[in-house]
Amino acid sequence: MSRARPLVRGMAGTLATVVLLLTGCGTGGPRPVTYVIGPPLVATRSTEPLIGRPVVELKHVLVPDYLDGSDLMVRRSDNVVSPSLTGRWGERLSVGVTRALAQDLQQRLPGVVVTRTAPLDRPALQILAEIEAFEPRPDGSVVLVARWRLVDPARQTLLAGERVSLTEPSTGSSDAAMAAGMSRAIDDLAAPLAAAARTALTRRRVGELIRPAFRLADACSAMGDRPGRASEAWIRCCDTKRPAGCR
Repeated sequence: MSRARPLVRGMAGTLATVVLLLTGCGTGGPRPVTYVIGPPLVATRSTEPLIGRPVVELKHVLVPDYLDGSDLMVRRSDNVVSPSLTGRWGERLSVGVTRALAQDLQQRLPGVVVTRTAPLDRPALQILAEIEAFEPRPDGSVVLVARWRLVDPARQTLLAGERVSLTEPSTGSSDAAMAAGMSRAIDDLAAPLAAAARTALTRRRVGELIRPAFRLADACSAMGDRPGRASEAWIRCCDTKRPAGCR
């Protein structure tokens, strides 16, 4: 009988442990809902050629480390942020922001290829973006502070840049409302970026049209500097080709 008592106590302890584990699992609640930034792409039965179109490369968007995870972080007070217990991101926040921003830019720039990966040939433009703050508040409003720069990679020159600070008004305090507000904030960020890229591409096209004319004008002028029959060649050049320098 004395040997049976330790066995009974051991079985009772094991049973109590199993009960506690089952009780803990039962009170864990539902799994967090997974969210993504940006609206879903609408699939249409169409094919668009990519060859011959200007390419805009969006570099990976930088996000503060405390935000760059799968937790949906909410600003609670001046120095306190905490993850939502009922919602999470389906990808790292920086990955989702880069994807959503590229998607919004593509919709605003028809006829342009917006890519997140380095193209084989040098792109027409590069976009560098950095998030300083991107947080929903307990009331559901969203604060976004970001900096962006538009670069000509061929000349290594800065074409445009801004620091943007905006607040998306609250449409609710749920995780779904916060995710929707963050998606709208990224779309708002895309607006000035797309406008600057459109202007830069237009100037680039105009420059490509004007440059050959000036090169031809220089060639005709060189012929005009020579004596004799070269002057007649210069006149014929201007009469037939009509470069800008002949006007």
